[in-house]
Amino acid sequence: MRITFLSQPRDPIAAGPGRRGSVAIVLWALASRLARHHEVLVLAPRRPGEPIEEKTPEGVRIVREPPPFSSLHRLLEAADGLVSGSLPHMARPRYFAGYPRRLAGPLEAFRPDLVHVMTLAQLLPGLARGVPGRPLVLHLHDELLLRLEREAASARLAAASAVVTVSDWLAERLAARFPDQAHKIHPIGNGVDLAAFAPAGHERPAERGARLLFVGRISPEKGVHVLLEAFARLAPRRPGLVLELVGEPGLMPRAFLELLERTPALETALAFYGQGPLDRLRRGLAGGRGYLETALGRLPNALRPRVLLPGPLPHDALAERYRAADLLVAPSVCNEPFCLPVAEALASGLPCVTSRCGALPDLIGATGPDGLGEAGIAVPPGDADAVARAIEYLLDDPERRRTMGRAARRRAEALLGWERATDRLEAVYRAVLAAPDPAG
Repeated sequence: MRITFLSQPRDPIAAGPGRRGSVAIVLWALASRLARHHEVLVLAPRRPGEPIEEKTPEGVRIVREPPPFSSLHRLLEAADGLVSGSLPHMARPRYFAGYPRRLAGPLEAFRPDLVHVMTLAQLLPGLARGVPGRPLVLHLHDELLLRLEREAASARLAAASAVVTVSDWLAERLAARFPDQAHKIHPIGNGVDLAAFAPAGHERPAERGARLLFVGRISPEKGVHVLLEAFARLAPRRPGLVLELVGEPGLMPRAFLELLERTPALETALAFYGQGPLDRLRRGLAGGRGYLETALGRLPNALRPRVLLPGPLPHDALAERYRAADLLVAPSVCNEPFCLPVAEALASGLPCVTSRCGALPDLIGATGPDGLGEAGIAVPPGDADAVARAIEYLLDDPERRRTMGRAARRRAEALLGWERATDRLEAVYRAVLAAPDPAG
C-alpha cells in the first residue's frame, strides 16, 4: 500500500526524538511501523529551519509545506471565547481550509492508495476534491464532532471512507450520535512504546519522600488547579511529599470548552478564563502561564518550593520521570477520549489516580462504582478532596501500590502495544480498499 498521513497544520513532525504533542506521537508511532511493509509519506507543516523533505531511518518520507495564513489562524484561535457561545475557530470550515490545496502537488506526485487525516474533519471535502477517488481515513482523537450541530458534523464524516478512534469510549459515542455512519467507525485504540516506557529494575527506597507526577499540557481542562488544591491538603502533614508538573502551560480556547457538557467540574476550569470580554482578553493574553501562576498563587508560600516545574520535555526524556514517581495523577475535569500520559505510566508500572470520566477509568481498569481499579483509582472530576483521599490511600499502602504497579504493566502489555493498534489500522485500510467504489 501507498499511504499518506496528513498531520494537523499546527502539528510539526520531527524526524528525531523531539515530538511532544500527543497527536504527533500517535501519527509517528503508526507511520513508522507501517513503513516496514508499505510506502508511507507524511505531509506536515514546515517550521523555520526544517528541511522541505527528508527520508527517516524508519523508511518514512516527510514532506513539509507551510500552511497558508498560519499567523491569522493563530490570532483567530487566540480570540476564541471573548464572546460566549461562539463556535471555536478550530471547529469552523475555514480553519486552515487552504491547506489541502497547498498539499495537492506532493499528493499528486505520490499517488497514494489512501490518505489518513489526523483530527481535522473539515479538511476532508477539500482533500476529496484534490485526490478524487482516493479513500480518506479520518483519525479522531477528541469529541469535537459530538459537540457540533449534528447535520454539519455528519456531513464532515460522510466524506470519510472510514473513521478510526483512539478508544472504544469515543467510538461508541460517535456511533450512537451518527447511527447511519456507525458501520465505518472503528476503535483502533492508542498505544505506548513498551520498551521505552518500562518499570524501574529496582525498588525505590522506602525512606524517601513521596513524589506525585503530572504529565501533559498545564491547562484548566486538565485539572491542574484541582491537583494543586489536593496537594495543599496533603503536603502540610507529609513533609517529604513533592509534586512535579511536566508540561507546557497552555490554554485551550474557551469556546471549545463551552461546547462540552457543562458540569460543576468544567465550571472550575472556565472560571480561569475570566468574566466579560475585557477580563477574558487579559487572561487570554496571559495564556497558560497566567493560569499556572494563578493556580500556584492559591498555595501557601511554604509549599511553593515543593512543586517542581521542569517545563515541557522531549518525549524520549519522560521515561525516567515516570520511573522516579510514586503515583501519576490525571485529574481532568472533562472527558478524555484517551490519555497518553496514563498509558505511559501504566507501561512504566506506575499506579494512577484519575478522574472518573471519559476513557480514563477503562485505562486503569476502574469500571466499578467505587472507582477502585486494577492499576489505580478513579475519582469524581473536580473533587480535590477525593483526589487527596485517593493519593493518601495509596501512599499509605506501599504493598497495594506495588500490586497495582505490576497490574499496570500487565494491562499495558495486553492492551497498549503499538503493534496491536497498527494491526487494527492496517485491517481497516484493507477493508476500505477492498470495498466497492460507490462512484463506480
